[in-house]
Amino acid sequence: MKKIIIAAALALCFTFAASAQPKALGARFGYGVDLSYQHNLGDANFIEADLGLGEFSFFNLAGTYNFMIAQPDWTDRGEWGFYAGPGASVGLGLGEANYLTLGAAGMVGLDAYDRPQADAF
Repeated sequence: MKKIIIAAALALCFTFAASAQPKALGARFGYGVDLSYQHNLGDANFIEADLGLGEFSFFNLAGTYNFMIAQPDWTDRGEWGFYAGPGASVGLGLGEANYLTLGAAGMVGLDAYDRPQADAF
């Protein structure tokens, strides 16, 4: 329970600190806690790092470099972007059986964001 409270507090603090930056933070709760960080590289491409903390002394770190494949303009209120990218991951389990995992990672996704609207007269 302490881990969840600390992770939530850190995520909240980082969210306030990065609110005006081209960065994003996220958290996912379930079997464990996953923290996510995205950093925009300025040309629609971005890097993402994910840290997963499991309930049984397990953690996993994954990083991907994502390329924006297409940005169709489907609506007048926002834009969509399809992205994909390669990466790598490393995990460590502690307890009765200690182990290390290394692997390839990949990400494919759909991103939606609002476009600033012009003032109407």
